[in-house]
Amino acid sequence: MQREFGFKAQTWNLLKHIAQSSLVARIIAKDGKSYLLKSLFIPEERQHFIVKSEQLLAQEGVKLARPISTVNGDPFMIYNQMPYVLYEWIDGKPGVLRNRSAFTALIQVMARFHKRSSRVVYPDDVTVYGHLHWEKEYRERIHSMKRWSLANASPKSPQKHMLRHFLPFFEEMAERALKELMKSDYENYINGHVAAKSLIHGDYHQKNLINRKGEWILIDFEDVRYDFPSKDMLRLYGMYTRRHPFDAKTFNGMMEAYYSKHPLPAGAKHLMLTDFLFPHIVERTLRKKDYVHMSPEMLEHRLQQEKRKAMYVSSILSDKQRH
Repeated sequence: MQREFGFKAQTWNLLKHIAQSSLVARIIAKDGKSYLLKSLFIPEERQHFIVKSEQLLAQEGVKLARPISTVNGDPFMIYNQMPYVLYEWIDGKPGVLRNRSAFTALIQVMARFHKRSSRVVYPDDVTVYGHLHWEKEYRERIHSMKRWSLANASPKSPQKHMLRHFLPFFEEMAERALKELMKSDYENYINGHVAAKSLIHGDYHQKNLINRKGEWILIDFEDVRYDFPSKDMLRLYGMYTRRHPFDAKTFNGMMEAYYSKHPLPAGAKHLMLTDFLFPHIVERTLRKKDYVHMSPEMLEHRLQQEKRKAMYVSSILSDKQRH
């Protein structure tokens, strides 16, 4: 690292190391500057896309931890056939979701990032990454929920029993979301014919935002890709409702705050609601077996919030169709 990036390290602090998954270390150089060295143990092609995304986003004014090139101008160094990226170290405090005001502030940061990302243009030597086609994603996740139900026909734990009780509702919402998707502007969107096309962070939550002297800095772009803005919104909204009950005022305020910074056409707004109707969080809870680590009370809270959200979004979509 010292040879590739051209400085001498004074201290080295390993922050995270999961074999063949990730390595993160803080380095303080002899001149006092701090850096973060990171490897995700991923192919060079994917790492190249991540770093180029960060560089291009920074050029468009997105506040983020900037990657630092090697002395030869390469975006990262290679060690044991794996890419390692050096970043500037960001001092500050991670974001919090203690109230609606804090939640809204992070939604607006997200909206500005999405809007600016629509101006990004990649050079020809960069492989651009996108998300799985939503129709395929929806169908796979519907199948995942049905498969879980069949495998747990005789639930033995209170958590599984509760999930069995709620699942018919969420399966119904998933099927409706699929129908909404099939008549939406999704194909035009992914083909670049709708103005909403943007990069998403992929893991947008409060801990991946650092407040430095009053401004928000985004970090950890390892899941960056082209997809619809709802994916980042769903991630942050799911984190917020872990501790706060659903209410229409907060949901509507989230949408208004987002559209105030990143206006979207009507078809894209419909697509946003469609993705919020689909029970992504519930399906992930099943697939990842997150419920195993939850108390029955915590699980019921989350399922109730997801149900209330789905019922509200469903009513909005029904009203739009009537008018």
